[in-house]
Amino acid sequence: MKKSADAEIKALYEDLSDYILSLGDDISETHLKLYAAFRKIRNVITVICYKKKLVINLPLDVQKVIFEEGFREMLPISAIGAVVRWNCS
Repeated sequence: MKKSADAEIKALYEDLSDYILSLGDDISETHLKLYAAFRKIRNVITVICYKKKLVINLPLDVQKVIFEEGFREMLPISAIGAVVRWNCS
């Protein structure tokens, strides 16, 4: 998590992190230079923290998702689905 992020964004990240980690004992959190990765065997969710927003990347089956404001499809990453990006601010 960026040290320069606003207090509200830090609190939102902590709530999100706590929730994701509560989904299973086999989920781990790894902080890399540009993002945080939550993974089982491979990345389940990645979170990029900016000063005033979080960007959450999720691998989903885009054929079964109805996109709402703030969501968009990224490039396909595998046969399973694509990455969906959500800007949370």
